[in-house]
Amino acid sequence: MTMLTSRSTSSFLAALLTTYLTTSQAGAQPAPAGGDAAPEPAPEMTFGRRGARAEPQPSHPSGAPPPTRATGRARTMEDVTEAVTEELTIRNMRWRYSLNFFGDISLGATKPAGTDHPFGFGLGAQDLLIRGELSSQITATTEIALEPGDGGVTVDVERFAVRWQSSGYFIEAGRTHTAFGYWNNAYHHGRWLQPTIARPRWVAFEDDGGMLPVHWVGAGVGARLPVGAATVNWQASFGNGRGTIVDDVRNAHDYQAMKAYHFSAEVVGIGVPELRAGIAGVYDRIPGIMERTLVPPGAAIGEYIGGAHIAYVNVPLLFIGEGYWVAHTAKDIMGSTHQFNTYGGFVLVGYAFGRVTPYFEIERIAAKGVDPFFVRTDLNDGVVDSFDSLKGILGVRVDLTDWTALKAEYRQTREDDKSRTIYEGLVNWSWGF
Repeated sequence: MTMLTSRSTSSFLAALLTTYLTTSQAGAQPAPAGGDAAPEPAPEMTFGRRGARAEPQPSHPSGAPPPTRATGRARTMEDVTEAVTEELTIRNMRWRYSLNFFGDISLGATKPAGTDHPFGFGLGAQDLLIRGELSSQITATTEIALEPGDGGVTVDVERFAVRWQSSGYFIEAGRTHTAFGYWNNAYHHGRWLQPTIARPRWVAFEDDGGMLPVHWVGAGVGARLPVGAATVNWQASFGNGRGTIVDDVRNAHDYQAMKAYHFSAEVVGIGVPELRAGIAGVYDRIPGIMERTLVPPGAAIGEYIGGAHIAYVNVPLLFIGEGYWVAHTAKDIMGSTHQFNTYGGFVLVGYAFGRVTPYFEIERIAAKGVDPFFVRTDLNDGVVDSFDSLKGILGVRVDLTDWTALKAEYRQTREDDKSRTIYEGLVNWSWGF
């Protein structure tokens, strides 16, 4: 992460926009003489009751089959990138690329007054997504988030990967979003795309209070296999394991030769084209290079993660349900192995009435034992923070145009460890283009 001043951030964005506009203009020029065909135009956008879509239908980088595109706004980040893909010719070589921006701003209030977020405005991240088709089968993706804070702007490279993909298989390497559940690989970092204002805590980013390794630095393979009227998507990968804390994503190197392993499988088209269900698992060993309160100094922690999901994301009905179980194992000073379990999940239900979508979400996080990796502890005062909570959200989303939405939410969170309930009201204006 890098801290930038307002002036350096403005210079960075200005240079990026200048480059984008220059290449866009270059792509609009006729092809050079010599019989080379002019580049084909970008896909035409067609509009309907809820938004825009592109023809022809896209092939999703996740390996999932293209969804049955009901007339409406883009539902995933891949929908957006396919809809705005440009093509230009440089020295008789064609280059297809897309550049997208996502942003949001919120106004919220929290009760009781002693919490960290009183009444006030908050800027969301300015998310930049760059995707280039290096050939008919190879694509490269870069996603950069500019996260405003009181001390400046933090620049995070969220995704940085290259992929080879055929009609049924793919191989990829780099920093990606871990393939578990539906939410993590559908919405990424653009808040406008997701139904709610914030991600559920189970799939929140590591630096935003999350618990799962939602980012993966490594390599993997996957396939899409037709089975009757349905499709089975599976993916296996290995990569750098967790660092010593939840927010320590190992981008440049790993602490240990031991790698983390992941597998997921999903069935799409169970009875109806949009209905999907799947499972996923992760195995890792967290290095024991720091002192922890609940395990001996230097002791490694084994990590086992299991997840299952079912989702139906269509117009007008929206349903996403995901459940997770995380087990950490560690030995005490006597050599006995102890296991700490954290489990729970979330369910989101919404129904669209034209451009207005009311929704309800409930999320539960529970633990058995004081987890030595998740819970911040103090040797003298004991536990000072944990994840145990029950949250309910009642909200409404209004798609003002095809590329911007207004969301309003009432949240109520019961924190078990502190025996208190937090009440929140939040209004968010998000956009993408």
